Amino acid sequence: MIGLLFAACLPTETFYSVEVTATVTADADAPVYGEVLLADTGDGALAVPMLWVADFSLPSPGTLSLTVLVPDVGEGLAVYAWQDLDGDGLLCAPDGDTEPTGASFSDDFPGTAATLDVALSAPCLGPERYAE
Repeated sequence: MIGLLFAACLPTETFYSVEVTATVTADADAPVYGEVLLADTGDGALAVPMLWVADFSLPSPGTLSLTVLVPDVGEGLAVYAWQDLDGDGLLCAPDGDTEPTGASFSDDFPGTAATLDVALSAPCLGPERYAE
């Protein structure tokens, strides 16, 4: 009985199934890695920009299409990506300090679809640097 009372006090999370389509463009033909992120969550001191939702990879710049489950705890979706020019699997390790990054935002969340264009042009920025 105590377990049922405790379970009744736990918040239930709602998730939205979102079809994310992104066109990733870059000058080079090399693998692309990235993340789908919830752009804004929380308020005031508890605000968290760019909350991770899912990872992705592409063999080269092109079109990304995936369905992700996004928790209903914030607003806006973002796609962040970077290109692995030196093939080490790391963003901007000491020998790869010019790997391009980019991000794009959709304010249509919550919703069922987001379509974004991500241009990889700024070297070595993490997703937090793109927070709006």
